[in-house]
Amino acid sequence: MKQNKIAKMMMILLVLTILANTVCAVGISPARKYIDYVSGGSETNTLRVFTDGESAVNVIVHVQGDISEYIELEKDTINIPAGQKQGEIKYTINMPKDLKKPGIHEGYIIAFEVPEGKDINEVGIGAVIAVSSAVKLRVPYPDEYAEASFYVEGAEQGGNVGFLMPVFNYGTKDIEIYAKIEIYGATYEKIAEVYTDTLKLKPKEEGKLQTGWKADVNQGVYRVVATVYYANKSITLEDEFNVGSIYVKILGVSIDDFVLGEIAQFDILMENIWGDQINGVYADIVFKDEVGNEYGRFKTAEKDLEKYGTGTLNAYWDTKGLSVGEYYMDITLNYAGKTTKELIKTFVNLDSITTSKIMGNVVRGKGDSNINNLIIVSLIVLVGINVLWLFYFKKRKRS
Repeated sequence: MKQNKIAKMMMILLVLTILANTVCAVGISPARKYIDYVSGGSETNTLRVFTDGESAVNVIVHVQGDISEYIELEKDTINIPAGQKQGEIKYTINMPKDLKKPGIHEGYIIAFEVPEGKDINEVGIGAVIAVSSAVKLRVPYPDEYAEASFYVEGAEQGGNVGFLMPVFNYGTKDIEIYAKIEIYGATYEKIAEVYTDTLKLKPKEEGKLQTGWKADVNQGVYRVVATVYYANKSITLEDEFNVGSIYVKILGVSIDDFVLGEIAQFDILMENIWGDQINGVYADIVFKDEVGNEYGRFKTAEKDLEKYGTGTLNAYWDTKGLSVGEYYMDITLNYAGKTTKELIKTFVNLDSITTSKIMGNVVRGKGDSNINNLIIVSLIVLVGINVLWLFYFKKRKRS
């Protein structure tokens, strides 16, 4: 039984890896949902599945993951007629009374798109499009427990490198938390050390530790180690950042003519700081709230940037079902084997959206593409086996 569960989880990770590298004609919202555990409680939520609306499709829905037994689907298929761009499905998570292990327990609602009038055997595995929504059941930790993530903003020589650590108190007690930042050179020699201010957090409260460092060093790649301290405990986070080199900067985000409940178009203005043209710049975007619940993902089209030139990428966000309030737009620009990240605070009103920058960063290259392609091909084969396994047992169950 345990081996079957491990095998299923491995397949889930493989599916998600493939989906991250695939441009699909079907989308799902929200991409991720956090639910706080209540002993014996239940919660019902709605998923929306999107298509291009050009033709009718059937969407087959399936649950996987270590909490799949607690997730009940309203139905296992969604029929979206031609001319309609979305369908909905409700799911209920029925929480057990004795789930005592603290931390995040995950389940995945996976939607497979099959063209109208076809079944999986007629279409073939390679033609099946799938997307997933993660359901994360959050069981509180006793006493003091915090988690943190790390964003680093690269800079030109003499500029200011920024360090940002969003932190969340998952425990049941108040905590005081701060971080030490250590910067290392190419030969791993320590060249600087800075500290953040101390932050006080109540249970289930989020905050941000932030500081900077003046880059009076040579151009190149530098390693940074952040140690977050609280209640005689620590969290170690590592990353790399560039001083100088190829860099596409995010100048800002703007939006016009918005009404809550409709699709919002964001214009992402960017600038090429490098003295040569950069081709194929695109952005991955995640919309989420302050505690990490996701409300949509989007991948933009690619755009070429002239040397020292500017350009705009367009992103879209379906705001149906959203409430007025504060959200975050997590932008990752991809170009020349590098990425630039920017976290944008987004306030949604009834007839307007205002944005403000928090900070951004440049992180290291993505690695060798030939190796990645080989891995992807291998994963596709394994995902194909998983899809066959899924539909075999669905047919067996129905018979």
